[in-house]
Amino acid sequence: MESLSSVISSLQGQLAIAKARKSALASYQSARSPEIVRVSSEIKALNDQIVQEQERLARQSGDALNSISSEYQTLMLRAQFAQESYSGALGALETTRIEAARKLKQVSVLQTPTMPEYPEQPERLYNSVVFAVIALFLTLIINMLILIVKDHRD
Repeated sequence: MESLSSVISSLQGQLAIAKARKSALASYQSARSPEIVRVSSEIKALNDQIVQEQERLARQSGDALNSISSEYQTLMLRAQFAQESYSGALGALETTRIEAARKLKQVSVLQTPTMPEYPEQPERLYNSVVFAVIALFLTLIINMLILIVKDHRD
């Protein structure tokens, strides 16, 4: 690329010299003189050569500006696609993590319940009295049965 740039700059230098020579010749010769016609054709040839070299510079593979620009655009698109893919994957991961945590709470039994279903306190005095009365009645019934059996034996 540097060699093509130096070739183009040297051609432009030769073109400037030819244009100066043509303007110098035009000051004292006619436009149809062979010397001015030759310098004009030389200027045209230099212009054509500069255009060809500039086109060659633009389409040269490697460091040409258009190929660098297209490569840059390709890399930018790839980077943008990768960024969007990463963002999508990160969002899906977070959603899946939250869903898994929610399901884990629903499925897992961490500890069986130990508290009563209804918040009632035991009535100890009532239960003790009832137990004593029932025990007294049972004792009386058993004693009566024993007395009845003894009475019938005699």
